[in-house]
Amino acid sequence: MKKLTALLLIVVLFVTACSETGENEQESVLYALSPQFDGVIDESELEEFIRILRKRIDSAGLSRGQYNVQASEGRLMVSLDSALDEPDRLIEQITQVGELTFQHDGEIVLTGEHVKRADSKYNAYNSNFEVSLEFTEEGGELFYEITSELSGGYLSVLEIWIDDTLLSAPTVSHPISGGNAAITGGNGGFTFEEAKALAEKIDSGALPYRLGIEKIERTN
Repeated sequence: MKKLTALLLIVVLFVTACSETGENEQESVLYALSPQFDGVIDESELEEFIRILRKRIDSAGLSRGQYNVQASEGRLMVSLDSALDEPDRLIEQITQVGELTFQHDGEIVLTGEHVKRADSKYNAYNSNFEVSLEFTEEGGELFYEITSELSGGYLSVLEIWIDDTLLSAPTVSHPISGGNAAITGGNGGFTFEEAKALAEKIDSGALPYRLGIEKIERTN
């Protein structure tokens, strides 16, 4: 597999600014980001950066028609076509490592590596929205073991965290096998927006490495 020994991630944000004449002109904000690690990175890891950053930009409320993400010779180019009030804040959000963990009683029992995907869906049986989880083969086996131990117990809550932020704390009511699970949101269920937001946060995953912002340039 081809190795990329000098990876430079370039994020270009295009924001629309009004000139003194009242006409719109294009101003680009350039962020140079680089992985904080010693060694080499391969193409599959670069693709993982692209997948995760796309998910995170989607979660920020932009549609696929408003931005583009692509790799070119070891660089990651992200262009945003709409005006942004706080591009620096968006960069902070999308470049956080974001470690996903499942915890019980303060102990990590699963990580984001065990989750294939998360989606929001409508459950026609109870007329509520929920979040569906699909685990890897190993993750499904571990999840079954954990839910078997927790089901029906006094402390049967399995917390879902990203870094130090608690996303959800669903209760385990029975052993769950088959590598799939659903977070129902309790008796009231989730709204569409709540289920979508939670699924996107879980599905955004963790960046392979921390990213450092090396320089910022503005050009018209």
